[in-house]
Amino acid sequence: MNLLLIYGFPRGGTSAVAGALSAAGFNLGLVADANTPTPAGRSAYRTFECGDYIRVWKHRKPPGGGPSDQYSPGGFGAFAEYIARRARMAGPQAVKRPGLHLWSCSPEWVDLPVVTLAVRRPIEDSVASNAYRRKTRTESGWAEHLGRMAESMALFESQKPPVHVVNFYDLLADPEASIRGMLEAVEPFTGSPPGGWMIERAVRSVDRRLVVKVPE
Repeated sequence: MNLLLIYGFPRGGTSAVAGALSAAGFNLGLVADANTPTPAGRSAYRTFECGDYIRVWKHRKPPGGGPSDQYSPGGFGAFAEYIARRARMAGPQAVKRPGLHLWSCSPEWVDLPVVTLAVRRPIEDSVASNAYRRKTRTESGWAEHLGRMAESMALFESQKPPVHVVNFYDLLADPEASIRGMLEAVEPFTGSPPGGWMIERAVRSVDRRLVVKVPE
């Protein structure tokens, strides 16, 4: 297995972790340089969303458009094909937040040739940040959405525990220690212990502006 799946809540720190892994030499797929288009629109910072994965996400939307059901297995075949294609590539591969909360209701997902890496941020902080920055839902709507996502993530973690868990605020408070621990956990992907240059580049990639201060 040489494909690492990075997952967590929206506005939960996955972009920061994906950026650190990219700086350390992981291939994150076809990511744009900045303002990457995401299923919710365009982000103000580099999200490291893979363009090929975005097309898979869109593939599963209902015929004729309309909102996608975040918790149906729709289009799992396209997702499995994407994972298989990425897993065949040479070198350490990773993909950010590839919708495990979307696909985990398909029992076949546990057999995919992947390892998972979780990013943790308190759900109430992610809810507030999403409600402030992304107007697609009210705060209560985001709380319900992320609550359901948390339930599905707990289910697939019981089936396939993550190889490592990154605490978002630990990453911001002490990037070097957090990144060193993460890179040591994913050493099987890189084939060698994390060197100083790898850690240094990954630490420099962490952008503290990713944390939005929500007005009181």
